[in-house]
Amino acid sequence: TLQISGLSASTSILESKVVPVNLQLSNILDCSLQDQVYNLRLLGYGNEEPIVYYNSYFPLAIGYTMREAAQKYVELKKPFSTYDLYAYSDIAADAVDQTFEAVNCTQEVAKTMKVREGTAMLIVTSVVYTGDSKPVEFKTAMYKADKYKFHLKRNM
Repeated sequence: TLQISGLSASTSILESKVVPVNLQLSNILDCSLQDQVYNLRLLGYGNEEPIVYYNSYFPLAIGYTMREAAQKYVELKKPFSTYDLYAYSDIAADAVDQTFEAVNCTQEVAKTMKVREGTAMLIVTSVVYTGDSKPVEFKTAMYKADKYKFHLKRNM
């Protein structure tokens, strides 16, 4: 974590709102095109510098629960990602499917992350599932490539 690496970590809520489902979200979250989903956008900081931009989508009821949990973390001044929010809910997130890739950031993300458009970023796209394989979150997380390192350990 950031605190272990000597950085003072914090998280802010950029935006939380209900949005209509598009075809991609309908397929990923296994919901109808007539449904709405909850969009939660967070910004993670290290020493008050933006280093990760989270953009998550949840089925509506779960999204409200996640927003409430995020607000609790902010009030307590505790850093968090959406994975931490599951501890404050009755949602048992048991598995995650992730893709890691390098991208150049868009104008919108560049402004939020305080970098130039086109800056190299690491993007992690995740789908979180419950034990019964029901998708409960679709998230993209964009990390500053020069500030973040991933370490994975896998059992074979």
